[in-house]
Amino acid sequence: MNPFEMVVLIVVTVSIAGVLRTRFKQQDGKPRVDDEQARRQDARIAALEERVKALEAVVGDAQYELRRQFRDLGAQDLKSGTPPN
Repeated sequence: MNPFEMVVLIVVTVSIAGVLRTRFKQQDGKPRVDDEQARRQDARIAALEERVKALEAVVGDAQYELRRQFRDLGAQDLKSGTPPN
């Protein structure tokens, strides 16, 4: 697992834990979250989800690009006849 995937996993885990903690507090008879706070939390979760999607896109693109560069380097070595190091 590379560092970017780890960041994504941590962000998702923290988000889910926050939602579950809020839900369990509501079930324990404690005061419910007011509408304004709920809207802020929904907006924050939506923003975090967008950040996760962006990170996934960057990680995916970077891995694809790196594989392509290695493949191209290997093809160049085969054409030139030099053995790989």
